[in-house]
Amino acid sequence: MKRKTITDREREVFSLVAQGLTTKEIAHRLRISPSTVSVHIARVLRTLDARSRTHAVFLLYASR
Repeated sequence: MKRKTITDREREVFSLVAQGLTTKEIAHRLRISPSTVSVHIARVLRTLDARSRTHAVFLLYASR
């Protein structure tokens, strides 16, 4: 079953994606590993059925 909502941490990661930060920059800023950032990004893409990071950012901001 696909989740319909994203976590606060996933939203935090995508806030930084929207600012144009790379995976490594996000990891450094949040003090987590780059692979953890990638997991958060993958989960959001899957949850939102988004095609790309840009598409996911658009969907998140459009849903506000």
